[in-house]
Amino acid sequence: MLFTSCKTRKIDANAKLNKKTSVKEVLAIHNAKAFNYKTLQSRVKVNYNDGKKTVSPSISLRMEKDKQIWLSAKFLGFTVAKIYITPNKVSFYEKIGKRYYDGDFTALSTILGQEINFSQIQNLLLGQSILNVNSKSIESTWQAPNFITLKPKQQNSNLDLKLLFYIINAKVARYTIKQDNKTLSIAYPNYQEVESQYFPEQIIIKANKRVIDMAFKSVEINKNLTFPYSIPEGYTQFKISK
Repeated sequence: MLFTSCKTRKIDANAKLNKKTSVKEVLAIHNAKAFNYKTLQSRVKVNYNDGKKTVSPSISLRMEKDKQIWLSAKFLGFTVAKIYITPNKVSFYEKIGKRYYDGDFTALSTILGQEINFSQIQNLLLGQSILNVNSKSIESTWQAPNFITLKPKQQNSNLDLKLLFYIINAKVARYTIKQDNKTLSIAYPNYQEVESQYFPEQIIIKANKRVIDMAFKSVEINKNLTFPYSIPEGYTQFKISK
């Protein structure tokens, strides 16, 4: 999921994108505007469709920067599933089937159709790029009045990448990864201001036949949070089907 790794220089977080902004500066400004927090919590309305069924749970999301991500899903007021993600593993369980998963990132990678790690999941939720970009191999296109697009100067026939930024806030508008007949598209139609920072108001993830539409409400940061999680006894471990 990488172009190639590249460090970008520090830059003023108030800097703006314009037609003359270089690729390197676009990335630096984007990184400078990364959402800053110690802890974060939000209510999330989710619509999930895998081509066979549609479910619309309400999610309680809690995050501790670089350490843990916790989600509790409710349907009709009842907790139906919990997910707990750390840099080293992914664990979740569902109450209806009394099944659980406790392992590496294979489960989430299978859902998205691309390899993914903790840092990338965290960035995805914050509106930051999950792609490490080498500015020397990338070209930019000015799409006035709203966007700047980055893409490789030479596209690989088996790999197509595109990264789109909003000019107004240097946040990700959309990125698309096409590889080995699998497509991952992540769009951010709107952002909201949270303590003078930009945080996604909506994220739409399309991974082949799967569509996950997430709407974020009541976003709060730097509160004292707990992350209660344990797999109930008597649950059966299940394999993730690709």
